[in-house]
Amino acid sequence: KKHIGWKDDGWFWPFYEPLIESVYNQDIQIFPGNLSDKEVSDVYSNQDLKLPDALSESSLARLAKDIDESHCGMLPQSQFPSMLRVQRARDARMAEELASNKLPGQAVLIAGNYHVRHDLGVPNYLTKRDSETARKDIVSVAFLEVSAEKQRAIDYEDGGALQQAWDFIWFTP
Repeated sequence: KKHIGWKDDGWFWPFYEPLIESVYNQDIQIFPGNLSDKEVSDVYSNQDLKLPDALSESSLARLAKDIDESHCGMLPQSQFPSMLRVQRARDARMAEELASNKLPGQAVLIAGNYHVRHDLGVPNYLTKRDSETARKDIVSVAFLEVSAEKQRAIDYEDGGALQQAWDFIWFTP
C-alpha cells in the first residue's frame, strides 16, 4: 500500500490488496491513472478545458443521464457540465497512461465498471489517442454485484447502452 501511494478515500484497500500485492510481488510495473484532488478541482471549475473528442453526442447525453441517475436526480443541472468534464478527464488520463507506457506485452487497467465501458469509457479515449490500438484489441470485464431481483444473466444487460458495454461480466456477491 505504501509502495504505490494508495489513497484510502473511496477505495477499500482490503478489496484490492490481493491483486495489487500479487502484481507488486511479481515485479510488474504499476502506473497511476487517476487525477489528483487538485486536478479534479481544476477540471471541475475550468469550463474552457478542451478534452479529446472521443464520445459522440448521444454518448455524452447517455453519460449525463447516468450521472444524473447515479446522484438520484438530486444533482443541479448547472453541475452536469462539470461532472461530465471530470468523468471524461479521468477516462482520458487513464487512456493516456496506458498508451504512454510502451512496455512490451499487454497492459491491464484496473478501474471502475463505468470507466471500462466500451460505449462510454476509457476504450474510446484509448483508440482515439493511440492509432496502434483498435477496439478489437481491448477486452473489458465488469464486476457486477448479484441482485436478488435479477435471476438471469440477461437481466444485467444495459438496455440503454449504445453498443456493448463490456465483453465479460463477472458476477460477485
